[in-house]
Amino acid sequence: MSATMTGTDFIVPIRAELEDFERRLHATVRADLGPVAEAMEQILDAGGKRLRPALVFLSAGLGPTRRFDDIYRAAMAIEFIHNATLIHDDLIDGAPTRRGLRTIHESLGPSPAIIIGDYYFAKGANLMSQIGNPEIDAVLSQTVMTICFGEMLQLTSQRRLLEVNERLLSTLDPAGVLDLIADSLKSIVPYDSLTIYRVDRVQAVRRAVIARDRFADLILAHESPLGIGITGWVVDHIGYGPILVTAGILPALGTIVLFALGGQIRRIEE
Repeated sequence: MSATMTGTDFIVPIRAELEDFERRLHATVRADLGPVAEAMEQILDAGGKRLRPALVFLSAGLGPTRRFDDIYRAAMAIEFIHNATLIHDDLIDGAPTRRGLRTIHESLGPSPAIIIGDYYFAKGANLMSQIGNPEIDAVLSQTVMTICFGEMLQLTSQRRLLEVNERLLSTLDPAGVLDLIADSLKSIVPYDSLTIYRVDRVQAVRRAVIARDRFADLILAHESPLGIGITGWVVDHIGYGPILVTAGILPALGTIVLFALGGQIRRIEE
């Protein structure tokens, strides 16, 4: 029953604290109610880097005083909240396993997983409140709010992608499909510049068919050989980098590569 960060140089000065933390962490979980405790014990026993508690102990060493019980409370609070996010993330993503073990929602069902995750969010907040510093409580609550907002943003993006896919499949006009892809992608993953290329491997060239850029006219008028420039590299190494490969949505279109510059973009393969 020890953390799995062995061999990491920066934890050497706090190795004793981490071992004591691991004992306290398990003891705190065992004091909880049966099913709740069993679920969290499963997660803790699966291992983990304990990076967040390590950072708490390292940061505490920079201060003028060391209130050891409060340091352990803060470390446990952050670890519990981290694991609560994992429980909810696994449920949202439909993940069957984590660290080689069945996820909580797979073992107990979705509803218990939600309750257990909520419980350890609350337990983390309770532990942190025992320190008695309102500023820390405010930062922690804002962090949890940010995590929840991020999860909702992810879910919203997934729903939009499903809606776009349904609209694509119902659209027969190839030009309309490409316009729809460009418009819909903007609402899902904002970009600064986007070009859709038709890749002609027979003639070894790529031709821009849609351009959303201030130099759109120049881009559409230009034909480039494959293997040249960043986009050429992307075409040659499809599956890497910030690209959206839509080949297969409408086979008549051939291979289409969308290359977005700026903002964040996820890779999706059909």
